[in-house]
Amino acid sequence: MRWGWPPQSRAVRWGVANLKYALILFAFELIILVLRLPGSGVVQALAISAVVLALILFAVGAFGWVRQKLLWRLRNRLIVTYVFVGVIPALLLVAMTSIAFYCLRGNS
Repeated sequence: MRWGWPPQSRAVRWGVANLKYALILFAFELIILVLRLPGSGVVQALAISAVVLALILFAVGAFGWVRQKLLWRLRNRLIVTYVFVGVIPALLLVAMTSIAFYCLRGNS
């Protein structure tokens, strides 16, 4: 789980399943070629389409992962911005009023 395996998103899990399916089809195609049986073109087309579908699903999963990481960075930046916009001016106002009251009070 630490390295993100097994994949958590549905798209990546389907991509891994399609990749396994493609490997099985490539092995099946190799057996057909060794035995010189007809129909290796159909198996090859199925295997290539499974690989393409797996790559598309991996790209969808990678897009989700990148979006999650970028939004986390954006969230942290927004928190810092909110602190500078909201908290620091309030602290400055409290500090200025306390200094003004201290100066107006006099040294009695």
